[in-house]
Amino acid sequence: MAPMRNREEWLAESMLELADTLVPGFEPLPYWLGVAGRFAELTGTSARLNASADQGTETVVVCTDERLETTALGEALMEEGPGADCELTGDPMVDIRLDGAAESWPRLVPAARALGFRVLHAFPLRLRETSLGSVTLLATAPDRLSEGNFRLARSLADVATISMLQRRAVVSLTETSGQLQHALGSRVVIEQAKGLISSKLEVSIEEAFELLRGYVRGRNLKLTDVATRLVDRSLAVANLLTLPEAGRKPPIGRG
Repeated sequence: MAPMRNREEWLAESMLELADTLVPGFEPLPYWLGVAGRFAELTGTSARLNASADQGTETVVVCTDERLETTALGEALMEEGPGADCELTGDPMVDIRLDGAAESWPRLVPAARALGFRVLHAFPLRLRETSLGSVTLLATAPDRLSEGNFRLARSLADVATISMLQRRAVVSLTETSGQLQHALGSRVVIEQAKGLISSKLEVSIEEAFELLRGYVRGRNLKLTDVATRLVDRSLAVANLLTLPEAGRKPPIGRG
């Protein structure tokens, strides 16, 4: 792995990259792969990150080292290891030597050791009670994670988690706003149609609505669609008095 550039420059660039989740065309898979890459670059390890996708409907798994995608190790990491443990506790787990962890993770340890890994670290992607996943770091060297790199790794995890949760909040708010706007627009056009019917047929607003609703029900149409056609004059008010089928009386006989 290439040596890290100036730490201050690298840190500023990393935080900016991780915070930028509101760009058009955002995709969770390349974003989480970028996060994993930052962890690997910082710590000189191989990183495997699993996290929920944009709206939490599925899980994204990304690796910076193809060795982590082997069947035995990949399946073991799905069920056990420090990543799975720290997701539950919310606390990082660092400097875990595989030599003494076989009892805790019987599948993971032999699979990781067979590929040359000797030490594990894991950081949760978690904000208070909300967990998005975790990142597991596998090292071939027995070196301990420095205090400085530990703090920076926690910061990377926190920034990535907060940025993704902020994105979810903005997307959810935008969707809710759109739904409310659509509901308001539908209500407005229905009220306009009721007023038009009332005026043209000289009936009350209540009778106008019953006439509109009867027309819609008799033809299996949508209320908003018919109201829109009445307001834009593509449907004549008089048509509401036509029979939907032979022998059926119109809801209101005034005209």
